[in-house]
Amino acid sequence: MTVAEVRRFKARSKTGRNRRARAALALSALLALAACGGGGDEDTAGDPPDPGAPAANPGGSGTLGSWYVSSFAAYEARAAWLRDSVSRFLVQRGNVTLADHPQQPGNQAGSVLSYPLASARVDYAQAAGLTGAGQTISIVDAGFRYGHEAISRPGNSSTGTVQSGPDPDHGTAVASIAAGDSATMVGVAPGAALHLGSWDWEDIAAATDQARALGSVAQNNSWGFPGAYADSTSFDFYFDNPALPEGSAYLAALDAYAAEGVVVFALSNEPSETRAGLMDGLPLLRPTLEPGWLAVGNAVAEMSGGDITSVRLVSAPCNESAPWCLVADGFWVFATADSTTSYGSGTGSSFAAPQVSGGLALLAEAFPGLEPYQLRLRLLASANNDFPGFVASGAIDLQDGPGTYLHDYSNLFGHGFLDLRAALLPIGPVVAALADGRTARVDTLGFSTGAAMGDAVSRSLAKMDFAVSDSFAGQFRMRGDGLVAGTAPRPLGATLLARASAAPESAMRKGSFADHGGISLAFAGTGAGFDGELLLPPPESGARTYGLALTRPLLRGPLQLDLSLKFARDDGSLMGFGGAEGGADMLGAGLRLSRDFENGAFFGLGAEIGVAALDRPAAFASVSRVGYDSFSASFGQRDLFRRGDRISLGVSLPVAVTSGSARVALPVLAEDGRTLLAAAPIALAPEERQVDLALGYSVPLGPRSDLGIVLQYSENYGNRAGERDTGAALSWTVRF
Repeated sequence: MTVAEVRRFKARSKTGRNRRARAALALSALLALAACGGGGDEDTAGDPPDPGAPAANPGGSGTLGSWYVSSFAAYEARAAWLRDSVSRFLVQRGNVTLADHPQQPGNQAGSVLSYPLASARVDYAQAAGLTGAGQTISIVDAGFRYGHEAISRPGNSSTGTVQSGPDPDHGTAVASIAAGDSATMVGVAPGAALHLGSWDWEDIAAATDQARALGSVAQNNSWGFPGAYADSTSFDFYFDNPALPEGSAYLAALDAYAAEGVVVFALSNEPSETRAGLMDGLPLLRPTLEPGWLAVGNAVAEMSGGDITSVRLVSAPCNESAPWCLVADGFWVFATADSTTSYGSGTGSSFAAPQVSGGLALLAEAFPGLEPYQLRLRLLASANNDFPGFVASGAIDLQDGPGTYLHDYSNLFGHGFLDLRAALLPIGPVVAALADGRTARVDTLGFSTGAAMGDAVSRSLAKMDFAVSDSFAGQFRMRGDGLVAGTAPRPLGATLLARASAAPESAMRKGSFADHGGISLAFAGTGAGFDGELLLPPPESGARTYGLALTRPLLRGPLQLDLSLKFARDDGSLMGFGGAEGGADMLGAGLRLSRDFENGAFFGLGAEIGVAALDRPAAFASVSRVGYDSFSASFGQRDLFRRGDRISLGVSLPVAVTSGSARVALPVLAEDGRTLLAAAPIALAPEERQVDLALGYSVPLGPRSDLGIVLQYSENYGNRAGERDTGAALSWTVRF
């Protein structure tokens, strides 16, 4: 790698000697912040097969219209293939030798591994299919090889003298890093169009105006004025100088462009600089530029697995530009101007800056509803500053509009190291607009459903996608069933054990609260001829479960018929929606017919129907009343093996919702990812009901104790189609 060079040239004039003198005074030198060298070509013929990635919807919002996710796990295999196996990526991987950095303690000379496509997480963005397609990146530089294979493509444009210039190697290299695409190398946004503009003082204002006219998401500037710092003296000389009207024209063009796009300037390559340069620090003197301004330094990130373990600064620090600054790895293999197929290598903040410009093009493709200034905020807010050696110098609120999102910055590294994967994921709390006009955090909208609903709600919601957004207005698509948690019932064995601890004949528990959690207490002999049953919550459980059931015999004798009425408050584990405010009020009526025969045989039939009023979770605009029912049948024999024992066989359909619906309060997305639909009703009744087959046996161990065992098989367990479970419980009951 060669060291950075200072490239000097005089601005050409077409209008006479006086103008030449003014231009020569103003542009005594321009600093090209990187050096170029020779290189070779590679191809991708030996790359192993692409493992592929989930299909995406390019017309949608979010990461290619994909689901709102908390990680890129679905794209991990393809990202690993890109960075570990594809030659166009691997050409950027290699050991580089760094010198001591005078302003970063512990940053001493030595060899480190550089891999900018991996450290900036470009591999994940491209694994997801992002290329910057449909976007334009403007490059203002010292000249270009316009026809180079890596940067030549339909849709490109230019302003001024771009096919020659004082340093066409430099401009060609910068453009290829931002959007290169060839068999040898790939840039950050290979699908983006390029607008190439000359930094000639006669052309630079026109190039900036043309970038605005083209709607360029970023204008990359890998150059600066040597010795010019962000102070009033330098500002007045270049931008408020009657002898240099081109300067004021350029400033006006910057004002106009920065209001619509993002201006990206590279820092100086001089590590000892302790002051911001005029161009990277221009918002210090022109604060209105800050919402459309980024400064970029050169640093190498050392990684272990997917984590950055250290960042070693190579260029000047961010200094006073820190509030709008970040860093990226500027060691690159890039296109050069020697021929249309030539490549070289070099380092510098010149080559860090176009990674940020290319990253803005990727974000613009992923978030078509965001303005460039909002994409800039995403890059700053997602920059990785969670590495050893990052010491905050301050914090800035990056939130656009109401709200606060403080992000630390450092005078050395600015907001941190470029992380495109993090910029593509939700940043901060994810929210949804509700039907009543309120906005709610998605993490507060989750709920669970009771066993009586089974998987009805999750099945209905799985057919819907909701529009949600993060703290930076990024639009994402969230699968509806992501709202539902904890719908799976607890294992059957645990359920049987709980029942066995509450009733000796647990296999055929006949009480009115057999399907409820909690403690059941029976009482008899009321004055009106009713027997009763109380349902109480388990001690110290905090559950809001309680109830009262009254049973009146209609027939007495060998054939018995009982009528029961029941009121219960459920906490959502059986009926309704669980959560901090979840639950249901239940009102039911039941009949039970039983017969005992003289030979010890017996049978019983039971049924219950009822209605329930469900508490409405915030995710729903409305919830109807629901109907429910249950059924059980059993038969058996007493005194089969010894006096007092009992064996029984039963079949039952536990409590299940039979009718009811709800409507969600969240905006529903159509397949195109843009159209909002009215929410269809969600069925609350499961498609398949749970069916239990149980075999129970109990035997007295003494006058006050019994030993019982129950075996049970459940089909569609938890009222979830296709779920099966088998359980057993052994109980020892002592009566006092």
